Amino acid sequence: MRYLERFFRYIFWIAVTAAAAWFVKKLLTGAAQKATTAPPPAAAMPKPKTLFRDPVCGTYVAEEVSQTLSSGEDNGNLHFCSRECVEQYRRGRHTNDAASVSAREGGQVAAGA
Repeated sequence: MRYLERFFRYIFWIAVTAAAAWFVKKLLTGAAQKATTAPPPAAAMPKPKTLFRDPVCGTYVAEEVSQTLSSGEDNGNLHFCSRECVEQYRRGRHTNDAASVSAREGGQVAAGA
């Protein structure tokens, strides 16, 4: 009788060990498949936005959220960060240092550059 008891206990632990090994293999295979998936192609990445420098305070602002003012020059529109900066520019209180002159002459930069 002891012989059969040991035999069935041996078979039971072999079955438990095999089931555990199968489960671990499934987990590792699933993790390996997730790790080997390729990142999205570069075409799916968003394009960088062009930022414009405010000629009054020097803040960089995107075209979608900027306050624009036609400059009347060949440069096209001037982009401002706020309505207050537009009013300061109209009153002539903007600075004429080298940074704001370069901003008026084409102060564009790509976001993330």
